[in-house]
Amino acid sequence: MKPDYAMDEITLKSYLPDSTNFDRVITESIELGFVDRVRGGYRLNFNADLAVRLLVIIHQAINKRATMNVTVGKPD
Repeated sequence: MKPDYAMDEITLKSYLPDSTNFDRVITESIELGFVDRVRGGYRLNFNADLAVRLLVIIHQAINKRATMNVTVGKPD
């Protein structure tokens, strides 16, 4: 999910295993401040964008050989 792109509930559910409780996962994500409910579904917000970028930095610092492409946010 990209911060500027809303994803509908059906698509999100298709990415999760059947044994996962979608309502609990999305509620916890909203309460933690990573996901916003918007018209058209759900969207990552600034906190999620920042968390992903920090995880990439940490991952690259630990594992120098690995590379990740972060394509979140609107390109300028």
